[in-house]
Amino acid sequence: MMGHRELGVTGPGRQSSLTIGELPGSLPFVRWRLEFEGNETPPIPAALWRSVFGKTLRDRVCVTGQPSCASCLLQPRCAYPRWFEPAAPVEPAPLGVSDSPPMPFAFYAPSVEAGVLEFSVFGAPAVADSPLMLSVLEQAAGNGIGKVRHAYRLRSAHARIFPAAASCLPDGLSADALPDLPPFGGHAVEVRLLSPLRLQVKGRVMSVEDFSAAEFLRALLRRITLLHWSYGTAALPPVPLPAIDEVTSSAEQLRWQTGARYSARQAQRIPLDGLVGSFNLSGPGLRELWPWLYIGQWTQVGKSVTQGLGQFTLIDRSGSQACWGAVPGWFPA
Repeated sequence: MMGHRELGVTGPGRQSSLTIGELPGSLPFVRWRLEFEGNETPPIPAALWRSVFGKTLRDRVCVTGQPSCASCLLQPRCAYPRWFEPAAPVEPAPLGVSDSPPMPFAFYAPSVEAGVLEFSVFGAPAVADSPLMLSVLEQAAGNGIGKVRHAYRLRSAHARIFPAAASCLPDGLSADALPDLPPFGGHAVEVRLLSPLRLQVKGRVMSVEDFSAAEFLRALLRRITLLHWSYGTAALPPVPLPAIDEVTSSAEQLRWQTGARYSARQAQRIPLDGLVGSFNLSGPGLRELWPWLYIGQWTQVGKSVTQGLGQFTLIDRSGSQACWGAVPGWFPA
C-alpha cells in the first residue's frame, strides 16, 4: 500500500469557546479522504464502494468460507464481523431503544468529484484497523469496479482525526486534527444535504411533504448516542432532547432524489432515495444542539450511511463565515 504523510495532530488555530475535544463524549474517529485515478474516473457511488469493500474484505480475511459469521469460532478475532456485524455492548442501549450497534464506518462519495471517497471510521478497534481498510479499498479499486470493471489506482490518502482517536492510530499513521468547534453566534444555520437523507419515522420514510426538522434532530442525536454507546471511551454528556422543541425550521428547499442499488448477496433492490436540498434552523435551542450538529457532519445521519447517505454540511446564515466542517476540498492539497 502507498505510504502516508507524517502529520502531527494540530488544530487550525481558530478561536472558539469549545474545542472539538469537548464535543459529545469521547468518540474516537478518523475521517479519511482517498483520491483515485484511472483511464476513466467518473464519480463512483458510495454504495458501490461499500459493496466492493465488503466483498474484498471478506475474501481477504475469511479462512472458513462459511456463509455466515454467526457460528464461526473465529468471529471474536476476525476483522469482517468487526466491521459488518459488530457485537452489542453489555450496557443497555440508550434513549430507551433496543437496537443493534451501528457499523463502525460511514461512506460518502462527492457527486462532483471524480474518483474521491471520504469515510469516517468509529471506535478504537476500527481506527486501529485503518491500514487494513485502506489496503482493502486499494485492492478493490485495482481489481476493477462496476460492470465494466474499470481499475483505479490510489493516488493519495489523507486523514483528519478526532482527538480521542489519537492514541488508537497504529504506528506509521498520523493525521491532521479536525477543525475546532466554531463559536455559535446565535444566528440561523443552513443545513445543506450533500447526499440523500433517508429518515424512517413511524414505519415510513420521511418525504418532502412531511419533512420535520425536529425528526432530523432526533435522528441525529440518536445516531451520535448509539455510536458513543458502541464505540465511546468516556461518559456521554446529557443528550439535549428538550432543546429540539426550541428550534424552528424555515427556508426549506427540499426535493426527492431517487436511487437504488441491487444487492447480489441479498438478491434484492436496496433503496437509496431520499431528501436533498437545504433547510434553515434557528431558535434558542440551537445553541445547546450546536456541538451535536457540528460533529454530525462526520457521523452522517439516517439510514444507509455506510452507502453514502445522510451527509450534510453547515453554513452560517449570518454571513460571517461561509461554511463549517465537512465540505468537498476541506483536506489540504
